[in-house]
Amino acid sequence: MPFLNAVAVVETSRTASEMLELLQSIEQNLGRERRVRWDARSIDLDLVLYGTWIGQELRLTLPHPRLAARAFVLVPACDVAENWFDPRCGWTVRQLASHLQRAVPSLAVSGGDRELRVELCRRLQAHGISTIAEPQPVSAIGVRGQAPVWSVAHAQPSAEAQSPAGELFCPPIDRPWVAAFVPDLPRGYEYDRPTAPRVIACLETADVHEPWPSPHQLWPNRGLNPWSGWPEYWIRGSDLSWIEGELLAALESMRCELRPITSDGRW
Repeated sequence: MPFLNAVAVVETSRTASEMLELLQSIEQNLGRERRVRWDARSIDLDLVLYGTWIGQELRLTLPHPRLAARAFVLVPACDVAENWFDPRCGWTVRQLASHLQRAVPSLAVSGGDRELRVELCRRLQAHGISTIAEPQPVSAIGVRGQAPVWSVAHAQPSAEAQSPAGELFCPPIDRPWVAAFVPDLPRGYEYDRPTAPRVIACLETADVHEPWPSPHQLWPNRGLNPWSGWPEYWIRGSDLSWIEGELLAALESMRCELRPITSDGRW
């Protein structure tokens, strides 16, 4: 179903909670009815960023837990706020949007236990998603010309894909994929590398009706984990089918068709 998306930057003296109340009152005045999650709606106003504030209140978590995977927010936001940044990972809106557009939709799943992540991968396969349950190092078995010949036929990794341990992570580059682990991630200027996952999906086992993770969990972990500083997509729940749907929604939001409606091609 087509949806008209727009992003606005405003200056306000209202608190984040007061802004949320204002947005929801506008939705109500325009006839929105909240019946089913992900249902079609006549209007949907979200508070995505509030300066550099990171935190959680009763009905609000900022930055938006799904911001990093939503091309339909990030791409139009580049017209008005390209230098704003997600304070959790430090990436600008322009970097996040470019990162999503650089390669096929992909997720590396963290959190939960290994059995949970592998089962989620099994379920995603039924939707045509390529999955990688275990790290798959590949090694050169010969040289053709001046190029190495790799033991995995479909993998043609470059030197930049090599991890410090000498292993290589070779996901598909032509179709969406999900890994049940977090591979070695590039740093600095290499953030746009196509073989890296677009987003880390952070699973937290809890009832789906409970609040999102607390502020200290959303705060940058300052290098304590190997994926520190990488875009994250938070999923909090205990029902496998629900989590499966969230992962599919994340992949879909990365690749949804986007088309400017203005004559100059801007949003």
